[in-house]
Amino acid sequence: MKSRFVVVTALVICAVAISSFAADAPDANRKVPASFKLQLAPAVERTPQQMDAADAVNALNGAVREVPFRPTMSAAQYAAIKSAPAAATRPGIGSALPTAGGTILAKFVGVSQCQGDGLCWYPPDVAGSIGKTQFVSVSNNVFSVFSRSGLLLKTNSLNGFFGYFTTSMFDPRVQYDEEYQRWVITADSFQDSSNNQFLGIAVSQTSSATGKWWIYFVNTKNFDASGGFYDYPMLGLTQDAA
Repeated sequence: MKSRFVVVTALVICAVAISSFAADAPDANRKVPASFKLQLAPAVERTPQQMDAADAVNALNGAVREVPFRPTMSAAQYAAIKSAPAAATRPGIGSALPTAGGTILAKFVGVSQCQGDGLCWYPPDVAGSIGKTQFVSVSNNVFSVFSRSGLLLKTNSLNGFFGYFTTSMFDPRVQYDEEYQRWVITADSFQDSSNNQFLGIAVSQTSSATGKWWIYFVNTKNFDASGGFYDYPMLGLTQDAA
């Protein structure tokens, strides 16, 4: 009798655990459908050798590239607000900063916004992501790959990386997809006409960011009916690689 009671108890605990797991599972009915899907041309393969060769020919050394000011107010209003003294003390000013509670395992200096295509970009608009063996850093017209200990393995301009030289590329984003162990990088270009402004999408062919990539281009004018400037795109990944 005692052994039966133990078995029944174990089964009840199992059932509770399964029901809890089911309750925490994603609800397909709450999934937000895509508003539209982009039809992309077939990917173009881009090799590290092609990136280096393109940068060797197209580098523009010593120039300064400033991303145009595009806030919701005039540049003069923005400058006045930034230079004016604070009207009130903001909460938390002067208090100790919170600590992360972890240990720093590696610390190293990344590339600057003056590397890549030789232009000095302001602002740099930096982003980064870490994988199992590499850290990828992107900023305005710079793509760079480091080992997790900080050794620089590769650097290129975004134009050299994507193989596009009609206008400069900027506002890059990078994510490491842990599910498929691939790197994903996006960056947009300045418009070259009222009908053309491109978003570049790159997916690594392996888990290494120093290898070959698949490159896609989307003309943002195809889904931006307002004729506005496509700026500051974000990047996110889901479990189904969407």
